[in-house]
Amino acid sequence: MRRQPDAWAGSLALLAGSGLAALEGDAGATKAILVAAVRALQQNNLWLLAHAARIAGRTYLADGPADLAPDDARTWMTERGIVNPTAISRVLAPALE
Repeated sequence: MRRQPDAWAGSLALLAGSGLAALEGDAGATKAILVAAVRALQQNNLWLLAHAARIAGRTYLADGPADLAPDDARTWMTERGIVNPTAISRVLAPALE
């Protein structure tokens, strides 16, 4: 995906990379890649994925940047009619849960 010319593809590659790092048990790499992924997803207006990553990756972001806290992400999803933000986050960013 990183080779795709579209910027959104790199965002998805970062999200996948954060999940792989989590599966490998590398919390430091997971956090660093996840922060980069969320920032890239936001920059590319992939808001649902960005908020899902924030919720699913809440353990890794607990002591991270304040603007990436999961509470705002839950509110955003709820305001758009998503009944169970945690469930949709598990689907969109499964390895981070």
